[in-house]
Amino acid sequence: MATFATLPSFKEIYKKIRESGLSASLIKRVVLPSWGDKDDQECAAACQSAYLEIAAKLGVSYSELVDTSHPLDLNSSLQRVAFKTGNRNKDAGDLTASAHMGLRLAHVVATAYAQSECYTPFKRLSAEECRQAILTGASWVSFSPLLDFCWRSGIPVVYWKGEAGQHFDGISTSIDGIPVIILGSSKNTAWSTFHLAHELGHIMLGHTDDAQLNFDSKIENTHANNNEREIEATNFGNTLLQGNKKLPLVKMDIDPEELRKLAVMLRVSPSTLLLSSCWQSKKDKDFMILNSRLSRMKSVFDTKRVVNELLRSKIGHDFESVLSDWQYDFLDSLLG
Repeated sequence: MATFATLPSFKEIYKKIRESGLSASLIKRVVLPSWGDKDDQECAAACQSAYLEIAAKLGVSYSELVDTSHPLDLNSSLQRVAFKTGNRNKDAGDLTASAHMGLRLAHVVATAYAQSECYTPFKRLSAEECRQAILTGASWVSFSPLLDFCWRSGIPVVYWKGEAGQHFDGISTSIDGIPVIILGSSKNTAWSTFHLAHELGHIMLGHTDDAQLNFDSKIENTHANNNEREIEATNFGNTLLQGNKKLPLVKMDIDPEELRKLAVMLRVSPSTLLLSSCWQSKKDKDFMILNSRLSRMKSVFDTKRVVNELLRSKIGHDFESVLSDWQYDFLDSLLG
């Protein structure tokens, strides 16, 4: 281990972390202490303490962090990851930084949840059982009832869009028996609901039991990738949202009142009906019309605000009492 006299400078530590793949913005905002960009002489006495905090936030050993003769290998923490990549990224190697920091975020959220007053032991259910549980208090499965169901089922949900250039639709994992879902994209309730249902499928189907995390760069309702787990999670999500039935094909310009009547009859949300029709038609034009219509239906909302406000209302009052200083700072900085 490096002695105090041989500790690297903050500039050297910053350079090493930057070369691991993390963006400058995230390093300065989340990883470094608030005073980490000051002149080294001003903070020399606190360097060792600061480096211990940085190592904890990154989930690496102190000796690995301060040894500037070797690069920082974030892949070492990702030995059991199921990556699903889309056109946004070339391969799984491009997603390392987001996957690593997503796992760190899940650890902190699980730590807070495990000691919170709202903690509920997780119980595995089928897609139909999940659907019926939600429909006892809702007309259909939409985003807010589904999000509430996750929390009632012992699954905390958090929003973080990922590192720059490494965005994703969803992450699901399990930390010491506590499932955690991280949502990372979507501008409207139709897509957000589908992504959440898909990640819930990974958890309920046991896909997080033998993988550190499922990292879905791009979730689509397609079997084209021939990934068995992704197909299973998508099928779970579809059953959860629409039941065990094939939905009718509706036109994108269907009258709003007709659409609502059909939704009430089928107990399927209007946005899910439209999204299902797009998948059935497989026409790009329909998806464009859908997104425009969802905007007119006022379905566009701030996923980050909705998800993280609920997280703070559920366990936010426990953050300071159950989290260490670095964990509280890390979570507060990452969530924004």
